[in-house]
Amino acid sequence: MSAKELSKLEIIQHVCDKRIRQIDAAQALKLSRSQIQKLVNRFREFGPQGLVSKKRAQPGDHHYCSILKTQVLELIKTSQQVLNASI
Repeated sequence: MSAKELSKLEIIQHVCDKRIRQIDAAQALKLSRSQIQKLVNRFREFGPQGLVSKKRAQPGDHHYCSILKTQVLELIKTSQQVLNASI
């Protein structure tokens, strides 16, 4: 877990133990009260792992598939060979 996720975990644990209110946790984490409620529900259901980002270890949105990548690199190589041969 990152430092940010650890601090979020600590605050959500305080909310679950009723040491702080959801409104105070929302202000501390700069989230809305409904987002805090979702985090509390996930924490109660899945434990600390419920607070870890679900996007972790997934490729980004701008990630190209490996087949396309190899096709483009092959095209570049062949075009360079054609240009070098004509010079």
